[in-house]
Amino acid sequence: MVYSTGNDSSLQIFVFSSLSHLHYQYIEQRIFFVLITVSATLLLFAFSYFFTKRLLKPIAENQEKQLQFVASASHELRTPLAVILSSAECCEYGASSDQQSFLRTIGEEGKRMSHLIDEMLYLSQSRDQQMRIHLEQVELDTLCLKGFESFEPLAARQGLTLSLDLPEHPIPSVTGDEEKLMQLLSILLSNALSYTPKGGSITIRLKTQGRAHLLSVEDTGIGITKEDQPHIFDRFYRTEKSRSTKGHFGLGLSIAYEIVTAHGGKIEVEDNTPNGSIFTVTL
Repeated sequence: MVYSTGNDSSLQIFVFSSLSHLHYQYIEQRIFFVLITVSATLLLFAFSYFFTKRLLKPIAENQEKQLQFVASASHELRTPLAVILSSAECCEYGASSDQQSFLRTIGEEGKRMSHLIDEMLYLSQSRDQQMRIHLEQVELDTLCLKGFESFEPLAARQGLTLSLDLPEHPIPSVTGDEEKLMQLLSILLSNALSYTPKGGSITIRLKTQGRAHLLSVEDTGIGITKEDQPHIFDRFYRTEKSRSTKGHFGLGLSIAYEIVTAHGGKIEVEDNTPNGSIFTVTL
């Protein structure tokens, strides 16, 4: 449009044009940038997944080898254990009453070890399955007494003092698997015996706190560092102090954790002043 002010030397020209094409260009640019962002995110995720999988592959292979080792070791232990059990059973005939008592202890602990081997196989073959338990009424004070009687001779031979601290009043029974709970106590006692030096002491303590039952095993052993405490219930985890100890593969406490979890309880570890550890199971 041409506009004149009346003065020949002054002339204004106005040009009008539609901006709709710029609006469409703006929308197209936004869509383009959104597609670029989404594509880059997906590409980054794909690369991250690929490299993470490559990094985790050696760890997974190492864990698989450990599981295979546990399964193989468990199978290899079955034959000598069966020989021990059968020999102990044969020796009971004609033995004195004291000898029969010791042989029965051998038989009971051998059977418990056999069950432990079964659980090792279970942990190695079905990592993601829940442990199967047979629920019944369990007298924890009686269970603690059995554990004390089974481990007291072994503690005495190692120069250790094993004591039992039970409440004076009757304790209500709990619903659980007696065999699994006995295995749990055996694991904790065996662990305490392994890491408590000669002259030390171990205490089995049972008490109630409201409706909860607290079963603890206290020792005056080498203790567990703060750095190791969060990991001691992990499968195959071994503290630096335990690496020189023969016969420990880092499964005992993980099995104990599985048993407690299957019962809906919890297991904790804390320092025992001035030295040693306290494992407490709450049911």
